[in-house]
Amino acid sequence: MDEIVEDFKSESKALIADLMNILEDLEGDFTKVQGLEKYGQVVDRIMGGATTVSMAVDDPVEIDRIAKFAELCKKVGYRGSQIEKNEDFFHIVVALLMDATETMESVVDSLGKERKSWNDFLSETFLDRLKWVNSHFNENTRASVQVGTGDDAMAQDDINDLLKSLGI
Repeated sequence: MDEIVEDFKSESKALIADLMNILEDLEGDFTKVQGLEKYGQVVDRIMGGATTVSMAVDDPVEIDRIAKFAELCKKVGYRGSQIEKNEDFFHIVVALLMDATETMESVVDSLGKERKSWNDFLSETFLDRLKWVNSHFNENTRASVQVGTGDDAMAQDDINDLLKSLGI
């Protein structure tokens, strides 16, 4: 495997460990809801790294999929950081992101091995929970760190488009 992919894999694993630490710190403590923004910022580094690496390899399919999945996690993290007055929903979002982060770890670990379909990594239950969570965000909730008018809010179609790009 290319050295650049190995470096990406190593860096991503370290960032995934950071993501799990962030989520474990947030778990069960609604007062830390804004910490999901930090999750979004860290997972954005994986997305950016994957995007860069995909331009430097001959077969970028798997790396591109990691970038798309990281983008999905980033958007859910940023949107989750804005949850107000709904502690139960916060706990659901944190649990979903824990599952998503573990999935990303499995996908990163599989780089350089026999290529698998994303269906091998993502269960129907996970996908249903993802769609449910997204449908419960306020439509004006921003999906990026940028504070704005909500123009970048992630609609259900955005999730569907990201899932389609993953081959699901």
